[in-house]
Amino acid sequence: MQEFGQPQITYDQGIVSYTFNEDWQQEDIAQLASTILGKLDGFNQLEHIAGADREDFRLKQGDIVFKLSFDMYSQSIWLEGEDQAAREYLATLFNKG
Repeated sequence: MQEFGQPQITYDQGIVSYTFNEDWQQEDIAQLASTILGKLDGFNQLEHIAGADREDFRLKQGDIVFKLSFDMYSQSIWLEGEDQAAREYLATLFNKG
């Protein structure tokens, strides 16, 4: 099992992006998701959707629903809200500037 460490986290216009120092493969997504979810207090997994090169995790925090997405080819990982309330919550949680 490869060690990825903690991700760099950026927030921009309603989307939280995660960047790890090492390239990752699709088989690493469960480990990466666990690392990210471990830092999101109170978030519970509702659903895991696995595709050919992308995987999504639908998450819930209270009554608010989010999507954590992994795109293997672009090495992109991002968290976004499914509605305005979720986007506002992410702004409060991550936009600390």
